[in-house]
Amino acid sequence: MTTLTFSFRGEDIIAVSVEGHSGQAEAGEDVVCAGVSSAVQMVDCQLYMQEINAEMTAEQETAKVNIRINDKEEIARAQLTLRSFRIVAKMWQEEYPDYISIQEVKLL
Repeated sequence: MTTLTFSFRGEDIIAVSVEGHSGQAEAGEDVVCAGVSSAVQMVDCQLYMQEINAEMTAEQETAKVNIRINDKEEIARAQLTLRSFRIVAKMWQEEYPDYISIQEVKLL
């Protein structure tokens, strides 16, 4: 299962973690994994294009990606991208509930 965790400070998404292989199909045939991977790359590109300094780590072996934004101004500018990603993730969860899990964490 792929777990997407969205971390909020107030109403703002400040971090996203994506972890695990969906297990929907064999490697190379897994449309869920392919969709998630593609969307994560799009988020990374969008943040880069907006000149948002996001901390990003990726571990291919464990299928884990973490994205975190620390600067208040950059958090505000990143919301359209991060909220769009959250909407897409929720659509995947509805279509593939056995393979996608979404968690939301409120931070202080």
